[in-house]
Amino acid sequence: MWDGPTGELTYSGLRVIELADQPSGEIVGKLLADEGADVIKVEPPEGSPGRRIGPFAAGASDDLDASLHFWTYNTGKSSVTVEPADVAARDALIASADVLITSDGPAALAAKGIDLDDLVERNPGLIAVSVSPYGLTGPWADRRTSDLVALAVGGPLMSCGYDDHTIPPIRPGATRPSRPRPASVTPVCCSRCWSGRRPASDRSSTCRCTRRLR
Repeated sequence: MWDGPTGELTYSGLRVIELADQPSGEIVGKLLADEGADVIKVEPPEGSPGRRIGPFAAGASDDLDASLHFWTYNTGKSSVTVEPADVAARDALIASADVLITSDGPAALAAKGIDLDDLVERNPGLIAVSVSPYGLTGPWADRRTSDLVALAVGGPLMSCGYDDHTIPPIRPGATRPSRPRPASVTPVCCSRCWSGRRPASDRSSTCRCTRRLR
Protein backbone atom coordinates (compact mmCIF):
# COMPACT_ATOMS: atom_id res chain seq x y z
CA MET A 1 0.00 0.00 0.00
CA TRP A 2 1.23 3.48 -0.88
CA ASP A 3 2.26 5.39 2.22
CA GLY A 4 2.76 8.87 0.81
CA PRO A 5 5.34 10.52 -1.47
CA THR A 6 8.83 9.08 -1.60
CA GLY A 7 10.26 12.03 -3.54
CA GLU A 8 9.59 15.63 -4.47
CA LEU A 9 6.54 15.00 -6.66
CA THR A 10 3.11 14.46 -5.11
CA TYR A 11 2.58 10.85 -6.18
CA SER A 12 6.15 9.59 -6.23
CA GLY A 13 6.20 5.97 -5.09
CA LEU A 14 2.61 5.33 -6.19
CA ARG A 15 2.47 2.27 -8.46
CA VAL A 16 -0.14 2.36 -11.22
CA ILE A 17 -1.00 -0.45 -13.64
CA GLU A 18 -2.72 0.83 -16.78
CA LEU A 19 -4.83 -1.60 -18.80
CA ALA A 20 -6.54 1.26 -20.64
CA ASP A 21 -6.08 1.49 -24.41
CA GLN A 22 -8.39 4.48 -24.98
CA PRO A 23 -7.30 8.13 -24.55
CA SER A 24 -9.88 8.67 -21.81
CA GLY A 25 -8.06 6.16 -19.60
CA GLU A 26 -4.56 6.81 -20.89
CA ILE A 27 -4.72 10.51 -19.97
CA VAL A 28 -5.49 9.58 -16.35
CA GLY A 29 -2.30 7.50 -16.29
CA LYS A 30 -0.33 10.34 -17.86
CA LEU A 31 -1.60 12.89 -15.32
CA LEU A 32 -0.57 10.57 -12.47
CA ALA A 33 2.83 9.99 -14.12
CA ASP A 34 3.33 13.74 -14.45
CA GLU A 35 2.94 13.97 -10.67
CA GLY A 36 5.56 11.29 -10.03
CA ALA A 37 3.61 8.01 -10.04
CA ASP A 38 5.27 4.91 -11.46
CA VAL A 39 2.78 4.14 -14.24
CA ILE A 40 3.21 0.84 -16.08
CA LYS A 41 1.24 0.50 -19.31
CA VAL A 42 0.36 -3.10 -20.15
CA GLU A 43 0.42 -3.77 -23.90
CA PRO A 44 -0.10 -6.89 -26.05
CA PRO A 45 3.00 -8.14 -27.92
CA GLU A 46 1.92 -6.27 -31.07
CA GLY A 47 1.67 -3.00 -29.14
CA SER A 48 -1.23 -0.82 -28.03
CA PRO A 49 -3.79 0.08 -30.74
CA GLY A 50 -2.95 3.74 -30.21
CA ARG A 51 0.49 3.18 -31.71
CA ARG A 52 -1.19 2.77 -35.11
CA ILE A 53 -3.06 6.07 -35.01
CA GLY A 54 -1.51 9.03 -36.81
CA PRO A 55 -0.08 11.51 -37.30
CA PHE A 56 3.33 9.85 -37.33
CA ALA A 57 6.73 11.42 -36.84
CA ALA A 58 8.46 11.79 -40.23
CA GLY A 59 5.47 9.98 -41.74
CA ALA A 60 6.76 6.65 -40.43
CA SER A 61 3.40 4.88 -40.15
CA ASP A 62 5.11 1.47 -39.95
CA ASP A 63 7.10 2.49 -36.84
CA LEU A 64 5.27 1.62 -33.61
CA ASP A 65 7.25 4.33 -31.79
CA ALA A 66 6.36 7.10 -34.25
CA SER A 67 2.70 7.75 -33.39
CA LEU A 68 2.31 11.29 -32.07
CA HIS A 69 -1.22 10.36 -30.99
CA PHE A 70 0.19 7.59 -28.78
CA TRP A 71 2.92 9.76 -27.26
CA THR A 72 0.42 12.51 -26.44
CA TYR A 73 -1.24 10.24 -23.89
CA ASN A 74 1.63 8.03 -22.77
CA THR A 75 4.72 10.08 -21.96
CA GLY A 76 6.25 9.48 -18.55
CA LYS A 77 5.11 5.84 -18.36
CA SER A 78 6.88 2.50 -18.51
CA SER A 79 5.65 -0.25 -20.80
CA VAL A 80 5.47 -4.02 -20.40
CA THR A 81 4.10 -6.58 -22.86
CA VAL A 82 1.80 -9.32 -21.63
CA GLU A 83 0.02 -11.93 -23.75
CA PRO A 84 -3.75 -11.34 -23.44
CA ALA A 85 -4.21 -14.99 -22.51
CA ASP A 86 -1.65 -14.79 -19.69
CA VAL A 87 -4.11 -13.93 -16.94
CA ALA A 88 -1.68 -14.99 -14.20
CA ALA A 89 0.95 -12.48 -15.34
CA ARG A 90 -1.63 -9.72 -15.61
CA ASP A 91 -3.08 -10.46 -12.17
CA ALA A 92 0.41 -10.50 -10.66
CA LEU A 93 1.00 -6.99 -11.99
CA ILE A 94 -2.35 -5.83 -10.64
CA ALA A 95 -1.57 -7.35 -7.25
CA SER A 96 1.57 -5.22 -7.08
CA ALA A 97 -0.32 -1.99 -7.80
CA ASP A 98 -1.85 0.76 -5.73
CA VAL A 99 -4.05 1.91 -8.63
CA LEU A 100 -5.52 0.08 -11.65
CA ILE A 101 -6.83 2.02 -14.67
CA THR A 102 -9.19 0.52 -17.27
CA SER A 103 -11.21 2.08 -20.11
CA ASP A 104 -13.45 -0.81 -21.28
CA GLY A 105 -17.16 -1.32 -20.72
CA PRO A 106 -18.38 -4.31 -18.66
CA ALA A 107 -18.74 -6.75 -21.61
CA ALA A 108 -15.22 -6.05 -22.88
CA LEU A 109 -13.81 -6.35 -19.36
CA ALA A 110 -15.61 -9.67 -18.89
CA ALA A 111 -14.28 -10.95 -22.22
CA LYS A 112 -10.77 -10.24 -20.95
CA GLY A 113 -11.49 -11.99 -17.66
CA ILE A 114 -11.35 -8.76 -15.65
CA ASP A 115 -13.77 -8.38 -12.73
CA LEU A 116 -13.02 -5.10 -10.97
CA ASP A 117 -15.08 -5.89 -7.88
CA ASP A 118 -13.30 -9.23 -7.51
CA LEU A 119 -9.90 -7.59 -7.96
CA VAL A 120 -10.44 -5.03 -5.22
CA GLU A 121 -11.81 -7.76 -2.95
CA ARG A 122 -8.68 -9.85 -3.49
CA ASN A 123 -6.40 -6.81 -3.24
CA PRO A 124 -7.87 -4.68 -0.43
CA GLY A 125 -5.48 -1.76 -0.95
CA LEU A 126 -6.21 -1.49 -4.68
CA ILE A 127 -8.02 1.52 -6.17
CA ALA A 128 -9.70 0.45 -9.43
CA VAL A 129 -10.42 3.39 -11.74
CA SER A 130 -12.77 2.77 -14.67
CA VAL A 131 -13.04 5.53 -17.30
CA SER A 132 -15.48 3.93 -19.75
CA PRO A 133 -17.83 5.79 -22.13
CA TYR A 134 -21.08 5.26 -20.21
CA GLY A 135 -20.04 3.75 -16.89
CA LEU A 136 -20.21 0.12 -15.83
CA THR A 137 -23.95 -0.22 -15.22
CA GLY A 138 -27.13 0.73 -17.02
CA PRO A 139 -28.50 0.10 -20.53
CA TRP A 140 -25.75 2.09 -22.30
CA ALA A 141 -22.83 0.59 -20.40
CA ASP A 142 -21.45 -1.36 -23.37
CA ARG A 143 -22.03 1.26 -26.04
CA ARG A 144 -19.05 2.66 -27.87
CA THR A 145 -18.54 6.38 -28.29
CA SER A 146 -16.44 9.05 -29.95
CA ASP A 147 -16.01 12.78 -29.58
CA LEU A 148 -18.79 13.42 -32.09
CA VAL A 149 -21.17 11.01 -30.35
CA ALA A 150 -20.40 12.58 -26.96
CA LEU A 151 -21.04 16.05 -28.37
CA ALA A 152 -24.38 14.87 -29.77
CA VAL A 153 -25.48 13.09 -26.59
CA GLY A 154 -24.34 15.98 -24.43
CA GLY A 155 -26.20 18.56 -26.49
CA PRO A 156 -23.57 20.94 -28.00
CA LEU A 157 -24.33 19.79 -31.55
CA MET A 158 -27.79 21.34 -31.25
CA SER A 159 -26.13 24.76 -31.54
CA CYS A 160 -24.06 23.80 -34.59
CA GLY A 161 -24.88 23.52 -38.29
CA TYR A 162 -27.73 25.34 -40.07
CA ASP A 163 -31.42 25.63 -39.26
CA ASP A 164 -32.50 24.35 -42.68
CA HIS A 165 -30.45 21.15 -42.15
CA THR A 166 -28.79 21.46 -45.57
CA ILE A 167 -25.64 20.07 -43.95
CA PRO A 168 -25.17 17.77 -40.94
CA PRO A 169 -24.29 19.25 -37.54
CA ILE A 170 -20.73 20.57 -37.36
CA ARG A 171 -18.26 19.26 -34.81
CA PRO A 172 -17.19 22.32 -32.80
CA GLY A 173 -13.61 23.06 -31.85
CA ALA A 174 -10.96 20.54 -30.91
CA THR A 175 -11.27 17.14 -29.24
CA ARG A 176 -13.09 17.92 -26.01
CA PRO A 177 -15.59 15.53 -24.41
CA SER A 178 -13.09 12.81 -23.56
CA ARG A 179 -10.73 15.24 -21.79
CA PRO A 180 -12.61 17.01 -18.96
CA ARG A 181 -13.93 13.78 -17.40
CA PRO A 182 -10.52 12.10 -17.04
CA ALA A 183 -9.15 15.37 -15.69
CA SER A 184 -11.83 15.26 -12.99
CA VAL A 185 -11.40 11.53 -12.37
CA THR A 186 -7.71 11.94 -11.54
CA PRO A 187 -8.15 14.05 -8.38
CA VAL A 188 -10.87 11.67 -7.20
CA CYS A 189 -8.43 8.79 -7.58
CA CYS A 190 -5.74 10.85 -5.86
CA SER A 191 -8.00 11.63 -2.92
CA ARG A 192 -8.57 7.89 -2.53
CA CYS A 193 -4.79 7.42 -2.48
CA TRP A 194 -4.29 10.03 0.22
CA SER A 195 -7.10 8.55 2.31
CA GLY A 196 -5.54 5.10 1.98
CA ARG A 197 -4.63 5.06 5.64
CA ARG A 198 -8.27 4.60 6.58
CA PRO A 199 -9.63 1.03 7.06
CA ALA A 200 -9.17 -1.29 4.08
CA SER A 201 -12.88 -2.15 4.14
CA ASP A 202 -13.61 1.47 3.21
CA ARG A 203 -10.86 1.72 0.59
CA SER A 204 -11.63 -1.34 -1.44
CA SER A 205 -14.69 -0.17 -3.36
CA THR A 206 -14.21 0.33 -7.09
CA CYS A 207 -13.69 3.99 -8.00
CA ARG A 208 -16.06 4.47 -10.94
CA CYS A 209 -15.89 8.06 -11.60
CA THR A 210 9.56 -2.35 -19.82
CA ARG A 211 10.42 0.69 -21.58
CA ARG A 212 10.36 4.21 -20.30
CA LEU A 213 7.93 6.17 -22.46
CA ARG A 214 9.30 9.70 -22.86
